Amino acid sequence: MIDIRRIFDKYHVSWRDRGKNVSHNNLVISCVFCNKTFNKDPGEHLSINFLTGECFCYRNPSHKGFIVRVFHELKIPQSEYKDLQFKKVEREEEKTDKNFGLWNFFQPAEESQEAIDYLSGRLFSRPKDICKKFNLRVDEGGKWAGRLIIPLTIGWTGRSMRPHVEPRYNAYTTRDGFYLYTQRSTTCMIVEGAVDAMRVASVSTQFDLIAKCRMELSAAILSYLREKRYLTILTVPDMGVPFIQYMDEKNLLSSYCTYSKVASLQLPVERKDFGAMHEPETREFLIKKAHAA
Repeated sequence: MIDIRRIFDKYHVSWRDRGKNVSHNNLVISCVFCNKTFNKDPGEHLSINFLTGECFCYRNPSHKGFIVRVFHELKIPQSEYKDLQFKKVEREEEKTDKNFGLWNFFQPAEESQEAIDYLSGRLFSRPKDICKKFNLRVDEGGKWAGRLIIPLTIGWTGRSMRPHVEPRYNAYTTRDGFYLYTQRSTTCMIVEGAVDAMRVASVSTQFDLIAKCRMELSAAILSYLREKRYLTILTVPDMGVPFIQYMDEKNLLSSYCTYSKVASLQLPVERKDFGAMHEPETREFLIKKAHAA
């Protein structure tokens, strides 16, 4: 386990591990992400847990992630954290007043012609089978009408099936919820969206699938991956994801999941994601690229 405070001292980064806004096992620094878009703010509002490597900004909740991103922004040489490892810490269950029991009142998606037509349009050749395989639901009225409802580890996400229904994805979950489909594989593939994960699982039984359902890897996903000790973890970013973002993600996975080989796969340049690929094309891509990784 590396000493974050020693590295900050070496590269003259001011930090504080006691006093205002500092909780147990945490330190605070000036937020490197806020400082990219605003004049440098000496206020110390980026909190870093030096046991888990998680960080978040008190001023801007979107500024969160893991210490690798902070080191990168500070231009600290990667050699300083190439052996990055963090202690496993039991996470407290997130308290929520959301009623996840509403799931039981949704209708099976295979009974909805709208859902069948939507999945057909998304290039699934057997949409009714897909509905059953992935336990998809719909709501005939109310807030979730017009969405394909996809179960997450906690709660669900609703994918818009109608052009005017925004946003495209609307998740009813907690910060620890993500999409997971297991096939008892020794390889896990991480994609951006749940439809992408279902496309892969619809043509192959060789992978467990995780969809992040947000921009960054959550602590819950990292904890799951480390506990499962997959032999291989494959990340497949959508086209358009900045190179540095998926390289940071790959480095983070390598440092956190030390039992796994981590590799990144690039989709064909003409395809934004797996959801835009026909089933035979997806199958061919997996045979050529994923199995060779």
